[in-house]
Amino acid sequence: SLLPDAEVIYVVSEIIQEFPGLETTNYTVYLNHTSLLTALLKHCSVPQEHFSVVCAIIHDVTMGRQRWTAAKLRLYQLSITELAVQSMQQYLSAAGSLETMRECLEPLCRDRGPVGMMTNVALHELETVVSHLNVFGIKQNILIDLGVTQNALSYFSGVLFSFACRPDGRGRRTRTDVLASGGRYDSLLSSLASPASVDLHGATAVASAAGVSIALDKVVSVQQLSDSVPSLCEVLICCVGRSTLLHERMSVARDLWAAGISADIYNAKETQSIEELVEHCRSRSINHLVILKDRAYNETGTVKVRSFECERRIVDKLVQVSELVEYLQSKRESPDIGPVTSTPRQTPYGESSSGVPPVNVTIVPSQSDKLPSHIKRRYQSLALIKVVPLAHKLGIKPPMQLLALDLPKNVLQDLRSHLDLSSEAAELKAGLASLCEKHSKHRKYLHRVFESIHDLMDSKKVQVIFLYSCRDEVCDVLF
Repeated sequence: SLLPDAEVIYVVSEIIQEFPGLETTNYTVYLNHTSLLTALLKHCSVPQEHFSVVCAIIHDVTMGRQRWTAAKLRLYQLSITELAVQSMQQYLSAAGSLETMRECLEPLCRDRGPVGMMTNVALHELETVVSHLNVFGIKQNILIDLGVTQNALSYFSGVLFSFACRPDGRGRRTRTDVLASGGRYDSLLSSLASPASVDLHGATAVASAAGVSIALDKVVSVQQLSDSVPSLCEVLICCVGRSTLLHERMSVARDLWAAGISADIYNAKETQSIEELVEHCRSRSINHLVILKDRAYNETGTVKVRSFECERRIVDKLVQVSELVEYLQSKRESPDIGPVTSTPRQTPYGESSSGVPPVNVTIVPSQSDKLPSHIKRRYQSLALIKVVPLAHKLGIKPPMQLLALDLPKNVLQDLRSHLDLSSEAAELKAGLASLCEKHSKHRKYLHRVFESIHDLMDSKKVQVIFLYSCRDEVCDVLF
């Protein structure tokens, strides 16, 4: 199955999308296949004993470490003819969509020997992976590139991929920063497996796995250019007093992690005041600050929990360490928690002291079950980041209505084009019916969205409703 290959690629795409600072960066998913690469080398009459060396040379060119002029000299030293090198360069310079590469590789596909068979099999598998990625709704552009050759024939056996960043967007050969690369690691696993490995039926076990290597340092370095820092941390654990209570804080963190509560241990070298820690939490959308005081902790086994609620309210409560997990879990479901905001700042609106214009956010979950509070806060924060600049650009003043929807971008755009708030009820229903016919797999959910829109129109005189896609993190306007 090629589903694991697509799942790994989609996971990387989701990781990248978790960083707002990377959202506007131009990422492309480059796909290749070991069979396609082998077929190309055979077509260019490269001796099999030189496959690994040639792949390394191609990789250096693709990464911008070496120009083709120098690479050709290295290839000539391997007794590869000038005509074969020119043919190889032509194919390697033709990165494009699956349809484009199918046309480009037509001479290989027509071959009646192993080259043709490997090329057709590889293109079919790449087509399957691209189809899976389209179903997942991956946001990055997808190109087939025979230059993706990282340890191709040593580690991999099947699909190869890399996520490449082009900072200036001037074309494929400017990409020098690969954020992630991976593929099907069957060859590597086979080389490490024991010769006597068998499955439950006594047959020789065939190891198979898809994986990825992510350059987290590069992701962080790009993210540092952004003013916003994404955080899924709910609780920050710190201490006050002469003792660091490090082991005690670690124990608290362990218990929270075991309960599924994301927590971090504050471990800065310089001691900071409680006010500075509160601002640290606000700037990173952390909902709770757990404060350990050496005397109170040692004598009574209590900690102070400082929670940041709506409208910048702060609530303090002394809690027994043994009851901390239960207390924080109950706060998760509290409607008074978040979304927390950073230091007040001037905005184009000025109505709110916290710097956030009054926007009524309604989240329409894909399931009937209620969303956890921390998920709701995350969607609200991301939606506001998109809506506020758009509202200012359009000259729309608060109060504003926003629907956060579990729909992809294309369905959101069709929703906007099919529904008109100024239309009569019959016209709205006709627009809904047309929309459901076009996007039948979202039929039930679209009816729920329509009900939410209808409720807003009945309860409040609204002329504009903002629509936000929680999947693709884009915003549109329904007039």
